[in-house]
Amino acid sequence: MRMTVVLPRETEKLVERAAEICVEELSRRGVEAVAAHAVPEDGAWLVMGLEEDALNLYPAARGALEALPQPGAEGFRLAVIDRDGPQIVLAGADGRGCLYGIGHALRKLYIKGCVRATEALADTSVTPRYALRGHQLAYRDKQNSCPAWTVEDFDRYIRELTLFGANAIELLPPRTDDALFSPLFSKDPYDMMVMLANTVHGYGLDTWLWYPNMGEDYDDPAVMEKEIAERERVFSMIPHLEGILIPAGDPGELEPRRFFEVTGRMMEVARRYHPSVKVYVAPQVFAPKPGWNEAFYEELSREPWWLTGVCYSSWVKGTIAQMQERVPEKYKHNIRLYADITHPASSGLEVPEWDTPFALQGRECYCPRPLAMKHIQNHFSPYTMGSLNYSEGSHDDVNKFVWSDQDVDPQRDVRETLRDYVRLLIDPDIVEEMTQLLLDLEQNWVGPAATNEGIDSVYTRFQSLWRSVSEDTRSNYRFVMAYQRALMDVYLKRRAIRDGALEEAAMAMLRQAGETGAENAVRGAWAMLDRTFTEPVEEDILFEMQHLAQELRRTPGCRIQQSARYLGGQHWIRGAWLDSLAEPINDYQWYTEHFKRILAMTDEGERQEAIRALLNWENPGEGGVYVCLGRMEDFRKHVVPAMSWQDDPGRVQTPQMTHDPYGLLITLRNSHGWVGERPIRLNWIRRARVLYGTPLVVRFDGLDAHARYDLQVTYPNFLLDDTPEQVAVNLFAGTQLIHSSVSKPAGGGDPVYRYQLPAQAYQDGTLTLTWQVYGWLLSLAVSEIWLIREEDA
Repeated sequence: MRMTVVLPRETEKLVERAAEICVEELSRRGVEAVAAHAVPEDGAWLVMGLEEDALNLYPAARGALEALPQPGAEGFRLAVIDRDGPQIVLAGADGRGCLYGIGHALRKLYIKGCVRATEALADTSVTPRYALRGHQLAYRDKQNSCPAWTVEDFDRYIRELTLFGANAIELLPPRTDDALFSPLFSKDPYDMMVMLANTVHGYGLDTWLWYPNMGEDYDDPAVMEKEIAERERVFSMIPHLEGILIPAGDPGELEPRRFFEVTGRMMEVARRYHPSVKVYVAPQVFAPKPGWNEAFYEELSREPWWLTGVCYSSWVKGTIAQMQERVPEKYKHNIRLYADITHPASSGLEVPEWDTPFALQGRECYCPRPLAMKHIQNHFSPYTMGSLNYSEGSHDDVNKFVWSDQDVDPQRDVRETLRDYVRLLIDPDIVEEMTQLLLDLEQNWVGPAATNEGIDSVYTRFQSLWRSVSEDTRSNYRFVMAYQRALMDVYLKRRAIRDGALEEAAMAMLRQAGETGAENAVRGAWAMLDRTFTEPVEEDILFEMQHLAQELRRTPGCRIQQSARYLGGQHWIRGAWLDSLAEPINDYQWYTEHFKRILAMTDEGERQEAIRALLNWENPGEGGVYVCLGRMEDFRKHVVPAMSWQDDPGRVQTPQMTHDPYGLLITLRNSHGWVGERPIRLNWIRRARVLYGTPLVVRFDGLDAHARYDLQVTYPNFLLDDTPEQVAVNLFAGTQLIHSSVSKPAGGGDPVYRYQLPAQAYQDGTLTLTWQVYGWLLSLAVSEIWLIREEDA
């Protein structure tokens, strides 16, 4: 089949580029496509150009086009003249409008060896809602895909984002908070930066840089001189630069006054080479001192000559509405969004109530969250001029395309975007099945894994689809990653159920220690727990995931590194999630480390007592209560939310159930298998967390108002080296102050603390506990809570 792309003989370069892209994309999908300057008498054709140019080429379309709303900047009107052709007229408001109109047409057509109009192709007028629409593509070692990308890989991905409405790409300079070089690099990062800036410019898009201040001591003249010299090199080399974002922290944390001073010096350099570059700053810091934010906004009020606007991102204290309220009038309509759409955990936009089997695997697995992305974009973007989002690789691919489409039209149905995504980028023959599977993958992470029957359904349906599609589709990395996620979810569900059963069986053996003897009970329990390694389940699924990972590593456009051991990934927490799949999904490490200590004892009575202590760790005694606030059922029952996830998706004003992958989970992974390491409970990794002074409120009902209770609490962060020796935090039981600070346990003991509860705190049978951090605005985490009746104390 032949399709003709008709454009004016003389037109803007970007219009010519759009026509060239259309011809190439049609040809790529097996259609004979040619460019021409006259409309064929019959057959399939697409006429394109600026408004009057398109009408001059095909005057008969004037009535149909003018019946549609006049598009604004970067917009277009599209009229379907004949669906059987198909024959289409596209009129762009400007060059970019033609580019996005081509993307729209390609998305709505069936293109696979032929071209047909789908039901989705209709007369339309589109004007992008937000002026800034893009994503960060970083050529650095931490990234789980892009360090292995070629220039051609970047070109293809940037083009595909453009077809879904992106108008900006954010790059990174060669030096950030990462290794200077990666063994995966095919080019020097300076050379790649220049090439990518040219690639972005070649699509008519804007080039941005995310550029933190990385100097160790800017008060040292030698450091300042070195930093300025680096900026001279970067800004003189990069050929196109429309915007720069400088975060105030994570990394490069400076006090606000010094941050603005240093950034101003660096922007003097930037403006020498790029006089019109726009500069944005983000008050992004993990644990600001008291007064830090006030000082930041004080500096902002001075309206530095070099500053264009501000950016809302992860770890910014307060809501985006509060930011808009606080910034000077000059910046109220120049707020940029930098959303973390890439990390399901340990991020500003975590999966709410993510269950433990998934959370233990790291934070950069394949994570399509289309409904969540739509909601989050719709929640934040009305306060902004648009977004350039944070990404760490291919695994958040669906999120990028959904978000870009929402930046164009926040009213657009996510299902429509996913259909376009599947139709254009995967296989037009499986649009409905694949669209539903992508939506259902998001639901796999809702609720407890063990009881989520949808996980098995998705797995079964995906297996059937995998067998039915063509070899080309089975080689499409977007299809493969989604299928691999279906495998991962069912594998983790079944492993979690099996490991839970092994732990129950091991505990049953320990409970028989009085009859069998302590050593026999411990060795039997240990052997039972070891069966997760010695008698692994679902190995066929595991091997299939590993095989697919090898294929993805070799696939152009993807090249993702899902294993540090075998595929060149940086770390299991940075996308190499396959390396953690063999880890037990139970308290294996906690028990076996205690087993080592028990077996080293020589007194049988001492051994028996140690076994009883293990078995009774969660036992609060008769009439008592034990909860772990990081377990879904306990979190939902006892933690009092200040706001819903819908109203606070960043969880800056309400508690979050989380698993702390950058703290105790790393400690657990590093300690597994080493003699003498600290026993770590999964219930210490699971916790309720609040940020930046947000209160944590926990409620218990049904207490005996006439009894006396002790309160026992686990503060898991005190196991971490970087936690201060003492943290100022008030704990109230009702209105009664229980403590005003907490110190690290003496001698490296367990982070478990015990207090007597005043009877008046629960005289109506209800106890409300409230934690309030003050001083340093650290995050606060609480995992375990016991209420122990005094007679059982």
